[in-house]
Formats: sequence, C-alpha cells, structure tokens
Amino acid sequence: MILDGVPAAQRFQIANAVQSELTGKLTREGIPQSLVYATGHSTDVVDGGAIPLASGARSESVGSQLAGAIYRGIARGEVPQGKRN
Repeated sequence: MILDGVPAAQRFQIANAVQSELTGKLTREGIPQSLVYATGHSTDVVDGGAIPLASGARSESVGSQLAGAIYRGIARGEVPQGKRN
C-alpha cells in the first residue's frame, strides 16, 4: 500500500485501521464474487483509485476510506494489465 504524504508516525495506525475495517467489510458484506471465482489467479495490485485525504485526518478515518476503496477494487475485479499471475 502506498501512503504518499502520510506522516511516518501514522502509517502503522492507518495499516491497522485498514486491516480492521477490511476484515469487517468482508465479514458484513461477504467475499466479492471476483475473488470467489478467481481460482488459479493472484494479483500484486488492486486499483482502489485515488482517495482525497483532508489535512489532519484521523488514522481511523483514513483506514476506513482505504479499506472501502480496496474492497471496491476487489469487487470490480479490476487488475492492471500484466499484474495477474
């Protein structure tokens, strides 16, 4: 995950928030069909798009936004060209 412009002190807090929120989304909303039927494939990249971050945003809020973008990217099944194994 690339966290461009995020202070180093917040990176682990954001990563923990992403993990927690993404786990919750997968539990509440289920595993996207793109993963269920992706047998034999893996990817290094999920394009969740750009997320505008407000200056001084709390780590939990940033993590929640990132988890939502990751989940949407997985659900769309979009993998950049050349990144599918």
